[in-house]
Amino acid sequence: MSTLHDRLADLADDAPPALPDPGLWDVASDYHRRRRLGTAVVVAVTVLVLGLIGGLGWVRADDGIEPASPGATPALPDTIWEPSRWLPGTDDAGPLGQLAVLLPADRGGWTGAEDGVVGISADTGEYRFLDLPADAARDHALSPDGAHVAYWTTGSPTGSPQTAGGQYLPTTGVAVHDTVTGQTVRHDVITRHGLAPDVLLWADDETLVLSYGQEYVGDDAPTRKQGGSTNSEGLMSWRPGVEEEPVLTIGADAVEASNGRGTLLVQRSDGMARWDVETGSVARLPLPGRSMAEVTALDQVGRAAAYPRGNRHPNAISVVRLVGPQDSVESAPVPGADTFAVLGWFDGKHVLAERYAPDEMHTELQRVDVTTGESETVVDLPGPGNFAGQLALGLLDESFVPRPAPPEPLDPRRLVGLSAGAVLVAGAVLVGWRRRARP
Repeated sequence: MSTLHDRLADLADDAPPALPDPGLWDVASDYHRRRRLGTAVVVAVTVLVLGLIGGLGWVRADDGIEPASPGATPALPDTIWEPSRWLPGTDDAGPLGQLAVLLPADRGGWTGAEDGVVGISADTGEYRFLDLPADAARDHALSPDGAHVAYWTTGSPTGSPQTAGGQYLPTTGVAVHDTVTGQTVRHDVITRHGLAPDVLLWADDETLVLSYGQEYVGDDAPTRKQGGSTNSEGLMSWRPGVEEEPVLTIGADAVEASNGRGTLLVQRSDGMARWDVETGSVARLPLPGRSMAEVTALDQVGRAAAYPRGNRHPNAISVVRLVGPQDSVESAPVPGADTFAVLGWFDGKHVLAERYAPDEMHTELQRVDVTTGESETVVDLPGPGNFAGQLALGLLDESFVPRPAPPEPLDPRRLVGLSAGAVLVAGAVLVGWRRRARP
C-alpha cells in the first residue's frame, strides 16, 4: 500500500523540468541599470546644489579688495559702511595693518552675537574683525596713526571680584595691540576687587594716557556696600614698548580731548586747561557753555577748541581760541553749523564735524569752515544712528579716498542648514526612486 509520500514522489518524477524565462536576465539588467542611473543623477544634482551653496557663500564673503600697491598712501575712506557680523577676523589672514577707522560691532557666533570691534584698513579699505586676546574688555582707543589699539584687560583680582552680579569680568590691566605686527604689550595692575576704568586715549602716536580707580568691594559684600570706587589719583602716561609701566604725570579729573600731537584738554580742580604731555606745561583754556559730552576737538597747536555748545542734540559749534601774547580767550559760534560731535581739526580754520545729511535721515562727516560755516561732505555714513567709531586723526592731512563696500558673508549656520537640507532631500528622492524603479 503506497503512502502519501510515495505518491507525491511519483508526481514529482513525472513533472516536466522547469525552464528559465528567456527574458528574466534582460529584466534584471534593465532594473539595475535604471537604479544606477537614477542614483548617479541624484548624486550629481546634490553635488551641484552643494557646490552652488558653497559658491554663494564664497562670493558673498569675497571682498574683492586688491592688495595695496607699494608706496600707497594710507588714507581715510569717503564712506563708512555698517559691517556684517559675519566678517572674517585677523586670526584668519594675519594682521590687518595700519587702520583708518575702528568700529564697534556685533560679531556673529554659532550661539548668538557678542561684542566685537572691526578695523578698516588705511591701505586697502578692507573690513575685518580684530581678534584681540581673549582677556580684552570693553573700551578701545585707536592711536592717531592707526597703528595701535589700546584696551582694558580682564583677569582675576587678588580678592573677591566685582562683576556687578556677573554682568562683566573684573578689569585688571591695560594692553596695546600693534595692528601691523599683531603683537600685544600688556600692563597688569595689582587690584583686590578690580579696577574702575576711566580715561583711555592717545596723546600722540606713541603715548597712551589712562586713569582708573579701584572697586571698593567684591560681589560678596553686603548689598548696601555695592557700587562705587575710589577716584583715580590722576592721569598716567605710558609709551608701550619703551616704558615698562604707566607713570603718574598730572592731577586731573577728566580729559576732554587730545589733538593727537601731545597736547590734551583736561579738567582740573581749578578749571579747564591744556596739558603738554612731553613738557608737563599746563595753561588754562576755559570752554564757556561747553557740552558735557566728550565731543570736543583740540587743534594741532593746542590753542583752539571746537565743541557743541549747550545741551541740545545737535547743537551749534562754538570755537574758543587763545590769542595774543597774553593768551586772551576769545569765543565765537560757527554760523549755521549744528553738529552732533566735533571730531578733529584739518587746519587752523576747518574742523571735522558729524552733521545731518540733507535728507536728515542719516548723518555725515563734514569739513566745516569755522569762520563762515561753509561745509562739504567728506565721509558718508549710510548706517543708522550716530557715528560710534574712531578715526585715525593723524590721517586728516591726507585726502579722503573711495573704498569698496565690505562683503556681506552669509550666516554660516544658514549655509550648514541649506547643505543639510539638500542632503536630506537628495536622500528622500533617492529612496523614492529606488522603490519606484523595482521590476
